[in-house]
Amino acid sequence: TNGVITGIKKIFEGVGYIGDVVFVLPGISGFIPQGKNTDGSLNNESFTTSGVLTLTQTVTGNSVKDILISDNQIYLGDITYDYRANYNYNTGTVNAQRGVYVGQITIKSGTISDLTNKTVFHGVDYNDIYMGKEIRCVVQAYKNSSGWYRIYSDGWVEQGGVCTVPDTVTGSEGHADVTLPIPMADMDYHIMMCGVSPNTYYANCENYTDRISATVVRIGRHCVGAGTAVARNYFWEVRGYKA
Repeated sequence: TNGVITGIKKIFEGVGYIGDVVFVLPGISGFIPQGKNTDGSLNNESFTTSGVLTLTQTVTGNSVKDILISDNQIYLGDITYDYRANYNYNTGTVNAQRGVYVGQITIKSGTISDLTNKTVFHGVDYNDIYMGKEIRCVVQAYKNSSGWYRIYSDGWVEQGGVCTVPDTVTGSEGHADVTLPIPMADMDYHIMMCGVSPNTYYANCENYTDRISATVVRIGRHCVGAGTAVARNYFWEVRGYKA
């Protein structure tokens, strides 16, 4: 009345909102996904709210936000659950987000217009799969002066770097064996290579790649004509599923 909140708009099984304030009541329980144990089973942390939790949403436009609870606080964000790794992630980042998924709010013109709660929790060593939000995303990335990699939530990996192929004389071949930063699942992966600079190419030489193992690739050059091809740097890239 007159701009003052006088009642609860919606509440669903302990999760609700008043105006732009999301609240969670005491006694709401669930599992926080914390990866996997050494034997491959799910490592889940049991959590139960001990008091009333509140958080004011600050989005000014239209949006949909997931509601997570952990450590007696509420988190609103765009969450993807990776059921292979058993972690919640902020969509589009590599950061794991602690929390139990309890629902989702719809925001229109900066105001909460609806809340959809999660209705089922499994009381076993199992984390609920929120299939509607499963999106493949990068969960780990690294880069330095000689190499890089990106690991995706489904196990796909892209990795690459720079290596030096030594001097190659007529009728011989030179190569560099590269140990992959991230081991591959098997030999079924793709390799690419190219010269770092235009003068890497020699008319009398043929460049080649080879899968030595799931952890080593060969970047090479075979000299078929007269002359010596001096040492040159090559870019390499490998794509496939990691071990």
